[in-house]
Order: sequence, then C-alpha cells, then structure tokens
Amino acid sequence: DTFVLWESNVIVRYLADKYGKGGLMPRDPRARADADRWMDWQQTTVLTFMTPLFWGLVRTPEDQRDPAALAAHRAAGAEIFAILDRRLRGLCLRSICVCCAAALTTLVCVFVLCFAS
Repeated sequence: DTFVLWESNVIVRYLADKYGKGGLMPRDPRARADADRWMDWQQTTVLTFMTPLFWGLVRTPEDQRDPAALAAHRAAGAEIFAILDRRLRGLCLRSICVCCAAALTTLVCVFVLCFAS
C-alpha cells in the first residue's frame, strides 16, 4: 500500500474511522462536528501561543529570549486553556471524545508542566 498521510489530526481521524468501530470518534454527525471543532481548535488556537513558547523557551538561547513576549504568550495560554477548562468542567471522562483528548492532552501537559510557571 502506497497511501501516505500527514497532519496529525487527520491521521488520528483516519485511524479512528478505520479501527475505532465508533468508539474513538462519535458516529452522530452533530457530536462528530463538535469533536472536529475541538481538534481544529487545538491547531488554530492553542498552537498560536504554544509554538512561540516552545521556540522562545526551548529553542532560543537563554540570553536571547524575550521575557515580555514569553509572559504575553503564557498569559494568552492561560486564557485559552480556561476555555477548555470551562468546556470540560463537570463532564465525565466517558463523554470526552478519545480523538479530541489525544489531540489536546500533550499540549495541555506541556503548557502546565513547562510553560505556565
């Protein structure tokens, strides 16, 4: 098979469709659209502050870092993740789409453990 696929969320959706048997992504069109929304939100909104934080803290030598810019990206991250926090508050783990969780978990953990302080 010569099928090549790229873009992480597309790969996650493909694998969910091929192997998930309805357990990884919702089959209901409305629930699926909601899941797709949060997966796309991760790429279009979360990465707008995560990418500069990563480059600014991990890839930039300490003496060349811009503390004001990093602080602004941290603050933006806190505000943006508050949106996710409000959405997830009160939900049981079962009601969260597995594919959405996969797309967001790594970024949330990295932000909290590495960039939020």
